[in-house]
Amino acid sequence: MIEIEFSAIARQCLKRRIPTQKLLESELLAIIAERTEKRITINWQFSIEVCRQKLNSRYSVVNEAKSKFMKVPAI
Repeated sequence: MIEIEFSAIARQCLKRRIPTQKLLESELLAIIAERTEKRITINWQFSIEVCRQKLNSRYSVVNEAKSKFMKVPAI
């Protein structure tokens, strides 16, 4: 969901050069305030349970690979 928000902000503000950090901050805060005021929401298409069912096989592969690199040597 956060990627969707970042994409919306990028389309409105970040695809052009903004000369100062202060101006960037003020424009970003204005966009965020506008989206909040308009109560823009994301229509999430499935529940956490369905997500876990669909992605569980991927998580197990990632976690197994991660465990190979995260082993702490015995002292």
